[in-house]
Amino acid sequence: MLKKNKPILVFDLHGVIFIFSIWAGIKDFWQLNYKQKLLVLRAACTPGLAWDALKLLFTGAVVEQAVLNIKIKYPKLAGVIPFALKIINNQIPKPEIVKLLKQLNSQGYKLLIFSNIGEQSIELLKQKYPELFNLFMGELVASASDNYLSKPQPAAFNKFLKKFSGLAHNFILIDDRDKNLQAAQACDMQVIKFKSCTQLIYDLNKFKN
Repeated sequence: MLKKNKPILVFDLHGVIFIFSIWAGIKDFWQLNYKQKLLVLRAACTPGLAWDALKLLFTGAVVEQAVLNIKIKYPKLAGVIPFALKIINNQIPKPEIVKLLKQLNSQGYKLLIFSNIGEQSIELLKQKYPELFNLFMGELVASASDNYLSKPQPAAFNKFLKKFSGLAHNFILIDDRDKNLQAAQACDMQVIKFKSCTQLIYDLNKFKN
């Protein structure tokens, strides 16, 4: 697999390496005290907030930014922010992808992360899965410092290419969203649309030289 002129493999996180755990979220909710549960239910029943959450689901926006903005847009619900951050980061790695990442790493491939996850959120995941994140040599995630610039904005790709300009520019972006892949191609990056681990291995082999 990809044994000559090794490209640098750039992975998205959500939907590619990680999948959201609904059961972990339910468990976290039941561990809250009565007052906290009431606050969460109140937030869930707030029409504007519920609509914002639905929009995020379909646009792939930076969820962390929206959660932190609750304090501004819905000040009376600010107390729900710690729980909301915990919930959105109830992500579990896909075992078959972890196995593939370890294999690629052991074969000398450079692995990077390019994700719309927020800077606070990725730190939470790193604490949970340090061994997984040690497989990557670097990352670019959404940051409050530039108002959560994210894919598929061209400026986000320019930021990525600038940050890793010291590396060979033979990047392959592995992502599950068409808009992100199209934006990557516009920056002369090669792409693979992620559908499954089996499909990813098949497509990676197409890049053999």
